[in-house]
Amino acid sequence: MEAIHLREDMWQRKYSRVNERRKQLEALVVEQAQTATQASAMRGPDMEEGPYAALTEEQWFDALETGLDAGETSQGGLVPQLRLQPCCKPRG
Repeated sequence: MEAIHLREDMWQRKYSRVNERRKQLEALVVEQAQTATQASAMRGPDMEEGPYAALTEEQWFDALETGLDAGETSQGGLVPQLRLQPCCKPRG
């Protein structure tokens, strides 16, 4: 009979530890969720790129094309600026 009580006490302690750990993790999840909502409210330039960007993929490609077009027109085109240089001397 005593062995049964010892085993039951062991399971009670284990259950208590697991239950306490669960409560701690739940509190941590709530805290992290609040931190995430606060961080999303304070958007900075670092938050405008990457997975946090508010741009859709189509908007991003449109902006990229516009930027490339503006660069080409302001520089007179990219092709005239490129120069062909020999990579090595010909053997003679």
